[in-house]
Amino acid sequence: MVESALTFMAMLLSIRTNLGMSEEDIMRQEMVTLLCTGNRTHSQLTDLLPEKCGSQNKDFERFLGEVAVYKEPNFESGGNMLQGMYMPQSHIWECEYDPLHVMLRAVHRKDFQASMDRFTQHARQSGKFKDSGTPWPPFRMPKDVHPELIDPRKLLQCKTMHAVLLIILHRALNDPEIPEQVIALTVYILEMAVRFHPHSVSPKDTLSTIHEVMDLNLSDWFPETCLVQNSFCSVRSVVLPQPVETITSVVEDMDVDRGHESMDEDFTELFEFVSYPSLPGGSISEDGQCSPASLPPASQQLALPPSASSGSGALVPVSSGAVVPRLTSSAFYNTSVLPREPLSLPGPSTPTQNASEPSTSTSLVPRKPAPVVAATRVPAPASLRFGPLDMASRPFRGRQLIKLASSMAVTPVGSGRTTPDDMEDSAMLAEERGIEGRETIRALPSSSRHVIDIDESIVSLLLKLHSKLSGHPDSYRLPSERPSDPSTSSDDSNESRIGAGPHFIGLVLDRLARLSTTSNPDIPSPVQVQRHKIWPPKGSSVPHAATNTKEATDREERRRKAKERQMKLMAEFANRQKSFLKKAMEIESEDCDSMDEREPIVTVAKEYECVICSQTSPSTAERPIGMVVLLQATSVLGHAHEESSGERKLPCSDEERLLLYKDESRAAHMKLCFEQLTQHFDDYSWSQSVNIGWEGGVHAQSCGHFLHVDCHKSYMLAQRSQQNQRHQVLAVERGEYTCPLCRQLANSVLPIHPEMGEALSIAKKGNTPLPTLAQELVGLLSQVPVPMSTIRKAMASFMEDLTNATFGQYRSLSFLPSPHSVMLFVCSVARTNLEVELVQRGGTLGHSHTLKKSCFVPLFHVLALHAKVLTETPYARLWSHLTGLPLDDNASSLTPLEREVPLLIRDISAVLLEIQLTLPLNLDKAYYSCIVKILFTLSYVQALAQLSCKLSQSARAFWKQKSAENGDPFGAPGPVLGLLIDHLEHSPLYVADEDLSPEQQKEWSKDELEYEVRKFSLPFLRIASLIQAHLYEEKLPSIKEQSREFEALVQFLGLISENKMSLASSCLGWATTDPNILLRTWCQDYNNFASKSIIAARNLLVSRRQWKQPALLELPATYDRLFKYYLRRTCSVCHNIPKDPSICLVCSTMVCLRENCCRQHPTYEAVHHSINCGAGTAIYVAVNSSTIIVIRGKRACLWGSVYLDSFGEEDRDLKRGKPLFLSVERYKLLQQQWLNHSFDHTTRRWVWHQDNL
Repeated sequence: MVESALTFMAMLLSIRTNLGMSEEDIMRQEMVTLLCTGNRTHSQLTDLLPEKCGSQNKDFERFLGEVAVYKEPNFESGGNMLQGMYMPQSHIWECEYDPLHVMLRAVHRKDFQASMDRFTQHARQSGKFKDSGTPWPPFRMPKDVHPELIDPRKLLQCKTMHAVLLIILHRALNDPEIPEQVIALTVYILEMAVRFHPHSVSPKDTLSTIHEVMDLNLSDWFPETCLVQNSFCSVRSVVLPQPVETITSVVEDMDVDRGHESMDEDFTELFEFVSYPSLPGGSISEDGQCSPASLPPASQQLALPPSASSGSGALVPVSSGAVVPRLTSSAFYNTSVLPREPLSLPGPSTPTQNASEPSTSTSLVPRKPAPVVAATRVPAPASLRFGPLDMASRPFRGRQLIKLASSMAVTPVGSGRTTPDDMEDSAMLAEERGIEGRETIRALPSSSRHVIDIDESIVSLLLKLHSKLSGHPDSYRLPSERPSDPSTSSDDSNESRIGAGPHFIGLVLDRLARLSTTSNPDIPSPVQVQRHKIWPPKGSSVPHAATNTKEATDREERRRKAKERQMKLMAEFANRQKSFLKKAMEIESEDCDSMDEREPIVTVAKEYECVICSQTSPSTAERPIGMVVLLQATSVLGHAHEESSGERKLPCSDEERLLLYKDESRAAHMKLCFEQLTQHFDDYSWSQSVNIGWEGGVHAQSCGHFLHVDCHKSYMLAQRSQQNQRHQVLAVERGEYTCPLCRQLANSVLPIHPEMGEALSIAKKGNTPLPTLAQELVGLLSQVPVPMSTIRKAMASFMEDLTNATFGQYRSLSFLPSPHSVMLFVCSVARTNLEVELVQRGGTLGHSHTLKKSCFVPLFHVLALHAKVLTETPYARLWSHLTGLPLDDNASSLTPLEREVPLLIRDISAVLLEIQLTLPLNLDKAYYSCIVKILFTLSYVQALAQLSCKLSQSARAFWKQKSAENGDPFGAPGPVLGLLIDHLEHSPLYVADEDLSPEQQKEWSKDELEYEVRKFSLPFLRIASLIQAHLYEEKLPSIKEQSREFEALVQFLGLISENKMSLASSCLGWATTDPNILLRTWCQDYNNFASKSIIAARNLLVSRRQWKQPALLELPATYDRLFKYYLRRTCSVCHNIPKDPSICLVCSTMVCLRENCCRQHPTYEAVHHSINCGAGTAIYVAVNSSTIIVIRGKRACLWGSVYLDSFGEEDRDLKRGKPLFLSVERYKLLQQQWLNHSFDHTTRRWVWHQDNL
């Protein structure tokens, strides 16, 4: 209640809205108030400002530019998008932020607290508040009112107000539970009163003392109305009033959690500013009428008789020397006021202790008028010896009215002052001997006076509060004693309002000191005199100084002993650590000696921590550990386009739509290649030559946490049992769950192979020649290792999840399942994840992007396990055909292959994955480098064969002649190109010059050939580098310049030494002694195919294209252009104008959202298109609302809008009608989330679309 009263009073005195403020000042103040509670958009400011201060005001934009800073639309790391916001400028917090006006306008308390938190953050960041605590609210000094109006600050020059301020300061000094907000408001009101002092102040005034004041007669406490003079007046003591002890006992439940209400109730009487009314004699009957009271004989004393029973308490005559203990009420005691009606109730008769004496019944009539009070609290324990006021400031915790017994011990009390011990004993006795029910206890008032010593003034209380809040005594310094500080300048405009309690108390004391200081420097200020009175200076003979010195000495001694104990403990810890390290070094040296003797190979299995059971253990066949993964189908890779194609824009005209249709995607190109391969080659052969997954491939991503497979089963059972108990956003029946640790979405567990991370099974040491390694690989590829049945069983469930992650039309190219098609799917999963990682890195390995925790290694091991099971024919024959080495069955490796795909048109990355998946796990890196070098040679030859098709007849003859003249035909690209032309001329591959367009006829120079070969080989080198980095835990090279990527990758793969600079030909590796024979065999295989189908042969050879990064369509800069073109456009399926047209941002298809006209059973058009276009993922822009709709599988969400108005705000549903412009940053974020497959992690507002979109 006190805080509310002070807040109301402060608002009444400081707010000038209706006291002469101009409309411009009001609008500026209201705008500052809105901005301080939180960042606001432009529309929020216009909507929340008062009616006269809205956007229609011509000065709105001018004031907004003066007080606010515009913050561009941004987005958080989690994907949450922020609109364009206005935030206060720095000087607003320091000069114009008004907490009282914020409190007045705030609907909820949290709005005011939010403004204070923002103010505190600014104060700390700007370095203007360096304390560890919290700054006080920077209450502003009100401006002068209009001359024709009355200044409400005149209320501050009120003696009653000054007394109230003294009482609150005294309570704040002695009670630690007083809220700091109450102290801040009190100091603020006091500062206003000091600043507004219309009375003349004499600096010659000295400290004065008021010996006694009457409690609750607050208007008589001070002689003057000037606060400056009253601040130096010391109140020596307070005389408590003489109440009538008429108390009604009421039984209530004890309330322990009382909070700050106790202090509020204590100050209830202070703001009434009146004394209690006198109590006339008489009693009150049930009908409310007063009856006259009879007086007892003058010689008879009254007291309560002792009794063991809980009977009625009557007043009986007692012997002299006994008085009735009384409970008094005061502003300094914790009391509450009863209703002010005069009360006098008769009491029933009660037998006395002596049965022979006649019983007497009397009623109470006060000898003089006295106020009526009911004591709800008693004084605190007397052990807190700060004085009567301090004792009274510590209330009991509870709201139970005191129950007085009918029989109480009576103690004689002499005249004079009542001690705290006496009051405490009487109150405790009254509480201990309570009776049930409601009884009235009456007694005559005592003639003794009750006085409480205070001996405090407002200045002394401020000095002590300053010391208390600062944490050390005598903390205040006069302005003349400290260096000049702008925050304490005498100029009001330069005073800083940023600080804690001591800062604001110091401002009040500084002004009091300046107002009371004389021009004579020999005469000290009354503030200085009061300060020396409390804390005598050094060398003074005052006993208080000696006491302080002794306390300081004792405190310093305790600090010294604590520091000694700490140093001793630290030394002991250091000795223990030293001995431990010494023993550890001895053990390590012994281990090193023993290892030098026998050099054993120690295999330490890697351990993982389960996030469910928190156990750390290795993954075993009996109890495997898995990785939390999310499997999802993706068609992102298929939406890549050629580098030579221009920018793909969302068509907003018929001409742009025709240009878009001419562009061919990677998925469409691969479909044509698959059709030609399946038409001319066996399934077994062509399935080893390419990879699928460009559409509907399976991508795996992980949060990096592990769990036991059996723990996951128990976790899923618990999820299913809870599914019906709450609204689920997870499809638990399809295996979806959230990671128990990070709560990311997942739908499978990727088992960790037990051999993952163990010692190498087959090791090669030293520099083994390439032919030797190639020959050993023939033996390794001839026999595919069979994995253990226990491992196969543990990983079968994951393969099932992997298969179910995509749609049926994307799993295989053939309708009948076969081991070849399953093997193709397994190899393509690995390729898809590598290609997606490459896309996330920006298309090259030169970009150092921070990626999520990779799960490729355990995924590769699981795929390798199934590849070994699915392989019917070992890859030794393919390896022999690549290297020219003979097989063990003496069959020639140079025999042309009839129904197999020629090596010159195979996908080299697919061949690398197939060979690596069938080799044993943890193979030595030397074997991998050998495979990469052999396949790079094939890539080198493929590049030159493709380039030869673009040469004219004269150019081909030129390179043939160069090759014949060169003694080393494999030392440069030109001679190798001549050899290939010589071998391929026997087929109908090359066409006449007149059939070639001018763009197709190229005249390659040596440098151009080198550049083209490198460019052609880079996709394979990137995939090979990613595989090596993952499988062998190596860090990818740092590539600063994009032009240096080829050199960095070939050095990373070991194709060339680091110090040797190279052409692409220096990276070639031949396992045979005569490479020309091997080259002729490769060309003969291709010639045989070309003689059968020259069109397919030429298309497959020249179809190796360079692809750009997948990207969404470019949107127009203004939304108006998009809106006008698609608003009345008809659907290409139903030929009607959709009610809610939505445009796919990947392929520009327009769908009828939520309409039956284009529905294909059982899904609506938007969901059906998401499966065909993005394998379950689609991004639409709703034309009628400008919002982005994302479909992911069975869910959908409103992502937001990429079109904002000039103030950075969204206009969903186009309600405000503002012009909208494309936000490039938001559109990049949308595209990045699409490429990273992170919609499931960054968007939380998913709903089940139930195939109804």
